[in-house]
Amino acid sequence: MSAARIKFCLVAVLSVSMGCGGGNAKLGHDALGHGDYSAAIDHYETAMKTMPKEKQPLRRLASAHRAKAAILLDEGRCDAARKHLLAADDLTRPVLVDHQRLFDCTAAAGSNRDTRIVDLQRLVDLGDHRAVVYRALMHLLFEAGSNAEAVMLAPSLVKKYALTVEDHARIAEAFFELDQKEAAMPYLLALAKSNPRDPLVRLKMAEVHEVRGAPLEARRLYIALTVDFPRNPVVFLRLAAFLRGQDDVHGARAAQAEADRLRGLDLGPRRFRPLLPSKR
Repeated sequence: MSAARIKFCLVAVLSVSMGCGGGNAKLGHDALGHGDYSAAIDHYETAMKTMPKEKQPLRRLASAHRAKAAILLDEGRCDAARKHLLAADDLTRPVLVDHQRLFDCTAAAGSNRDTRIVDLQRLVDLGDHRAVVYRALMHLLFEAGSNAEAVMLAPSLVKKYALTVEDHARIAEAFFELDQKEAAMPYLLALAKSNPRDPLVRLKMAEVHEVRGAPLEARRLYIALTVDFPRNPVVFLRLAAFLRGQDDVHGARAAQAEADRLRGLDLGPRRFRPLLPSKR
C-alpha cells in the first residue's frame, strides 16, 4: 500500500472516530484555553450541529459566552455583553454576579428603558433583593406607566428604609390613579410627617378616610384645613363636596358660599331685567 493510500486511510479512521463535531469541539477547547472566546464560541456552535446532544460542550460554550461578556462589560459595551449572558443562561444556570455586573454597566452607560426593566426584573428573579435594584426598577416602571407593577415593589422598599419623600409622593399618587386610595395612606402619613402643613397631602388623607368609611376623621381633617388655610378656596370646595355627601345641606351651602367668595364669585342677590312690553 502506497504512503498516500495509508495517509488517506488514517484520516478516514480519525474522521470516523472523532467526527466533524469532535474536531470542532477540540478547536473550541484550544481557543477557550488561549482566551480567544469569539473563536471558541464559533467552533463550539459548529460542533453542536453534528454532535449527539449528550456529548455537546454546553458548559464550555457557556463559559466562553460569559468570558466574552466580561470583556465587553469592562469596555462598557452593555448591550453586546447582554447577548452573551443571555446565550450562556440558555445553556446553563444563570449566574447572579454576571447580571449584577450588567446592572452596574447599564447604570453607568445607560440603555433602552424597556431593556433595563427586563434586566432588573431578571436580577430580582435571580434573588437580588438589594434596595438599589428594587428602587431602580420601581422608577423605570413608573416612567413606563406601569403603576400597578411599580407599587408592588413599594412594601419591600419601606422595609429597607429606601424611599425618599419624592418616592412616597409618587407611590401615593399611583395608588390614587389605580383607584386604590386606602393603600396610599401609609405613604401619605409619611409625607404628612415630613411636612405637616402640606394641604394637598391632608386633603388626600381626608379623601382616604371618606373611602374607608370614616366620616368623622374626614370631617376633622377638612375643618382643620379651613382653620389653617382660611383663604384657600379649594379647601372649602372639598369641604362642601364632603358635606353634600353627608347630606349636610346647610353646611355644604355655607362652605360653597365661602369658596365662591374667595374666588371672587360672590354675586349677591340675583337681579332680573324687566320684561319688554308686549307688542300685542
